[in-house]
Amino acid sequence: MNYLKRYFIPILLILFLSGCGYNIHRSSDINNRTVYLRNVDNVTTEPGLQDIFRTVFLEEALNHGIRLDKGGIVLDITITEYDLKTVTVKKDRSVEYSVNLLADVHIEYPDGITRDINRLSPEFMETFIAQESVQSIQAEREVTTVKALRDLSQRIIIELIY
Repeated sequence: MNYLKRYFIPILLILFLSGCGYNIHRSSDINNRTVYLRNVDNVTTEPGLQDIFRTVFLEEALNHGIRLDKGGIVLDITITEYDLKTVTVKKDRSVEYSVNLLADVHIEYPDGITRDINRLSPEFMETFIAQESVQSIQAEREVTTVKALRDLSQRIIIELIY
């Protein structure tokens, strides 16, 4: 019986899981490990989002072993929405806020195939709590905006990998 548990059950488990349709993908699975971030447009009223996005996307691409250079996958990003919304009100004052982003992504692969992803958002809602001054709200908002753009960058890289 011990022989059965030790060898047969793990083999059976491996065979069962290999047929379930799940695959493990890594960033090394990208056919071309070079991405060219051609255009980043910001059509929102929030200034400077395109510059922050470029910086954050570069960091995330490097973390996944992807170079930003001409000759590979071409990306065009349009940041279409940026909203700062109140999440929680306490004693008639806003104390918790959320930053919401939406972007349209156009991908051109080296083999000529194109793909459009409209209204892509960060996977998680980014929030912050700030009760004191306007300066603290602005500072927390900037940090949270970077987090939301980082999450958006990760979603785009995931779309490139899968």
